[in-house]
Amino acid sequence: MKIKAIITLILFAAANTLNISAITTDELTPMVSQDTLEIIIDIPSTEDEIKPLEAVIEPLEDETIQTIEETEIEPIEAITEPLNDDTIEEIEESVQIDLDLGTQEPVQEEAPVITRESNIYVNGISVYITPSISDNDYNMVIGWISEMPYFLTEHIETISVVDDITEYTLTGENASGVTKQGKNIYINAVNIYDKQGTLYHEAGHCLDFFGGYSDTSTWNNICNSEWYDTGYYATTRESFAEAVSMYYVDGLNKSQSYEAIESLINTGTLGEDDGFKDNYTTLYAKYKTIWIYAGADDFYNEQIGTVEIGDSIQAIGLNVDGTWYKVDINGQEGYCRADMVSLVS
Repeated sequence: MKIKAIITLILFAAANTLNISAITTDELTPMVSQDTLEIIIDIPSTEDEIKPLEAVIEPLEDETIQTIEETEIEPIEAITEPLNDDTIEEIEESVQIDLDLGTQEPVQEEAPVITRESNIYVNGISVYITPSISDNDYNMVIGWISEMPYFLTEHIETISVVDDITEYTLTGENASGVTKQGKNIYINAVNIYDKQGTLYHEAGHCLDFFGGYSDTSTWNNICNSEWYDTGYYATTRESFAEAVSMYYVDGLNKSQSYEAIESLINTGTLGEDDGFKDNYTTLYAKYKTIWIYAGADDFYNEQIGTVEIGDSIQAIGLNVDGTWYKVDINGQEGYCRADMVSLVS
């Protein structure tokens, strides 16, 4: 259905105005002679069906597809020009991130709880370690004792790491270590991390007290040859203990001492013999009751028996210097000073 709309434009020159009026078909007759502009607009009625536009899609030809695929797309090069100071300042002012995280307190991790005992048994030895040393030092000392060879530990009963060692020394000196009764070792806890050599030195004393190895002509000769100029270690007893310590800890660079300790470990003697020659004789207490020691040294060695005045004991050996007898006391090997006994009753 079509509706014709007629729009008549009448120009009125006198008023210089354009008056546009919508008029009906009944009003058109008297105005036919005037200049008119007739516009006919076809407006579809609601009864007419409005059909959607259909796009015409035609398939691309093979040549067109190949042309598109072969077209090289050139990359776009970014134009990088250095920014001046004013531009940088503007960017910094425009991009500001306010991170208000507040006051962050450091997270404190709880220290692990380490349980340790002051008195424990390590490598067959009763060990006491003062609570004043750190856990690291505690573990370090335990490691030292654990690694000691049976050759040394068999003669040690206790090892104590103490804060005040002066009460264990004979003169009240502040020593690094000390041996008591030939089988009990005390180590100064101060700077304990540097005391492994001291521990083995005192173990050397225990070994010496048990066997009397330093009081032999063999070690006397070695000491005079290799330790004579070493001050404190110039004595046979101290040089022997230090030789044991250096052998196990620092490295023993004295050939005769090294061979002697090697022989002692492997054969039980400092080479060919221990310095005591066979000497079977009866000994009598000369002046007073005499003490029998576990080793050929009455300064440190443990007392293992006595002989009353007038009583006798059987000697089985005498050292080269003639200063100590090796004796048999109730089936146990012991030592007594030669100047305290007599060959006659």
